[in-house]
Amino acid sequence: MGVEKLLAYLTLVAGSYQLAPQHQLPAVRPASAPHRVVKEVEARFLTLPASYDPFDHYRAAEYLVRQGTDFVPPGLDHALGCFERLYRDLNELL
Repeated sequence: MGVEKLLAYLTLVAGSYQLAPQHQLPAVRPASAPHRVVKEVEARFLTLPASYDPFDHYRAAEYLVRQGTDFVPPGLDHALGCFERLYRDLNELL
């Protein structure tokens, strides 16, 4: 699972571009989706109406920073749990 997915990347992208529901990527990725989520987002943006800005890799990060410290992205608890398991597993290897 990529870091983008752990950090609810698709939600951040949708928020940063104010994507209408019909233009957002589905929560369940199709089997044919690229391995990296960002590649899937890039491909999706090529199909969006011209009224949307072109995809920028940094825009989701800028959006996250602008939300302030009270912002809690969807899936944060799950992502933190995944990171906790990752660090625990890595520490066991030491």
